[in-house]
Amino acid sequence: MRKTARIALILILLFMTALNSGCNTLKTKRKQTMSGWIDYGEWTPFKFQHDLRREKYILEHPETDKEVADCISKGMVCDDMSMAEALASWGEPTEKEIETGDDGLVYELWYYMRASDKYQFLLFRDGKLKKIQDKVTHKPRMRTVFY
Repeated sequence: MRKTARIALILILLFMTALNSGCNTLKTKRKQTMSGWIDYGEWTPFKFQHDLRREKYILEHPETDKEVADCISKGMVCDDMSMAEALASWGEPTEKEIETGDDGLVYELWYYMRASDKYQFLLFRDGKLKKIQDKVTHKPRMRTVFY
């Protein structure tokens, strides 16, 4: 009987150790990827999704300029980014406005709703990012931005 109890205790301890080591993986807030370990800081499912989207884009598009890839991995946008690169970095906008200008070029204004009625917007001309505006309290209209 003693031997059986000892084996049961060992099995319980092994099980708890295995369970605990799985939990530690989440507590460390790290993930191993093809490019190494990523430290996510304060882990949330939403943040994790963004990080995966950014990393996936960079891995699938090795031709991306190093400076642009660095911006994407940090969740930033920079001038002359393509729309696909901006989507990889910031995700889908809250709202889009598309217009063809008098010059025949296609202009797009992407709105991102942020906390407490603040907007950020990206302005694209012919598929390239031309203007970044932070923390605007109202949504500007296309004509007031480009014309």
